[in-house]
Amino acid sequence: MSEFMNGLFYLLLALIAGNTIYKVVLARTGARGAMPALRAELDEMKQQLENQTNELADAHAALASQDTQLQELLERVDFAERLLAQERDRPRLSTGPSPSP
Repeated sequence: MSEFMNGLFYLLLALIAGNTIYKVVLARTGARGAMPALRAELDEMKQQLENQTNELADAHAALASQDTQLQELLERVDFAERLLAQERDRPRLSTGPSPSP
């Protein structure tokens, strides 16, 4: 149990030291001034991603609609081909003998 407490103490000490070093580096480099610019760039990228996601969803919906229309057209063409084949295969009725001149 004592080893666990020592390990926990060193871990907390390392976290505090790391956070302090991080803040000192930010203060010295002036990175705090850059943070709002980075945040604005991140927000802009997030907005672009949302726009592209919406456009992709719209394109997917349009493609699904076109697929449905294509299937309907294929069914109509198939039906028309069957009607034409029936008409072609039907025996022709003659009107009687041809008049002789």
